[in-house]
Amino acid sequence: MLDVVCGKQYRVATWICFIIELLLTGSGVDAIMVYSTRLLENLNKANNGEFPVSPILGTCLIGITLFVTSLISMFTLDRYGRKTLFMAG
Repeated sequence: MLDVVCGKQYRVATWICFIIELLLTGSGVDAIMVYSTRLLENLNKANNGEFPVSPILGTCLIGITLFVTSLISMFTLDRYGRKTLFMAG
């Protein structure tokens, strides 16, 4: 573990990945995914049941969206490469 974090060969790559993960986690995407059903339930209650998306339907839509975007990302990764997508992102 010490070689991976502080070793000369892997040090830069390890710390870049660590910083990227911190930024991704800080974006709030993980919190939305974990609490999406609860957020949709609260929206439904706050609007007296008039919110157009039920919690179950909303969770299914989020899951389908993640699946489709994961498929799209595989094709874009093959076409453009990791470095290009990283720099564009």
